[in-house]
Amino acid sequence: MSDRSSEFGFPVRELWSGEPLPDLARIPEDRWKEVLRPLSQATRRAAVNTVRTPQDAGKALTLVGALMLEDARSPAPLTDALSEPPRLPAPAARPVSSLQGRQVNVRLRRSDFAALRRAAEVVDMAPTQLARVFIINGSRRLLYERRRQREAER
Repeated sequence: MSDRSSEFGFPVRELWSGEPLPDLARIPEDRWKEVLRPLSQATRRAAVNTVRTPQDAGKALTLVGALMLEDARSPAPLTDALSEPPRLPAPAARPVSSLQGRQVNVRLRRSDFAALRRAAEVVDMAPTQLARVFIINGSRRLLYERRRQREAER
């Protein structure tokens, strides 16, 4: 459990697919909606598991459902691109052939690829798999920050 409260303004259990996973057990219930609103649906569902009691889990699930309805009614909902994106370390990353989607090609300088290869060795992954994790998690983090910024402007 990491304490990244100063970075996000609320207690965080860990980073979950590039987004902060709020530690709802350490956040007053009256702040849950504010904290959960800018998160993706997958991260909201994961946050439900951070409460202490079954009663709190019920309240959190009800709130997550209400936020999902809000998302569905918004003119341009920010939905999850993948239901379960890879997280570090990814013990068994899915082979590319099992994915239904688009391909992204990235050209790196030799020194950048060497750094990626060394980092991939640390987490026992192929460089391409690690690059995929970084791209997806980085994209989700950027979208989270954008949603958070929009919420602050409301």
